[in-house]
Amino acid sequence: MEWKYSSMGLRALAVGVSSLPCADAAFAAMTPETRAALQNPSSIKWHDGSVVISVAEAVHRFAGDEGVEAMNYAALQRSLGPVMAPFLKVSLALFGAGPDTLLKRMNESLGTVMRGVTTQWQPASPTAGRLVITHPDVVRDVSWPCWKGSLRFIYDLCGVEGSITPMKQSASTKTLAFDCAWT
Repeated sequence: MEWKYSSMGLRALAVGVSSLPCADAAFAAMTPETRAALQNPSSIKWHDGSVVISVAEAVHRFAGDEGVEAMNYAALQRSLGPVMAPFLKVSLALFGAGPDTLLKRMNESLGTVMRGVTTQWQPASPTAGRLVITHPDVVRDVSWPCWKGSLRFIYDLCGVEGSITPMKQSASTKTLAFDCAWT
């Protein structure tokens, strides 16, 4: 794959998988290489994106889209969130306390966890817009719930309720789009 995932992100993903009721079955279904990467994410600084896809597909096999979304949400909430939240809260304090602040700056902060993937926030109003995510490779079906779990964390961080709607009909083979709205 042409995109990379950081060792810090992979460590968080291992936490996310471990939080699921299907964790043992999912770990057993992974390739030995994927399990080894999750057990020792610091073995290299940047992992191939195929490791993330392999993890998500193993979880999907036992828990469906909901499990994949829960995995990514837990990865952020329990692992990356405590590390990144202070920096994100500074951004919220300086530029506004809504999800739009983080969504329009997501492309800048994404580089700490992913390389080769870009995001673009297209605001529709002060409380809604579309997030377009572009991958260098063809997007797999499990990417949708992965990203939805991440976006849910942004809402929680901002203390808002809202909707995150996958716009699959507007996506290409290398993009995902989500309509986001909050109150």
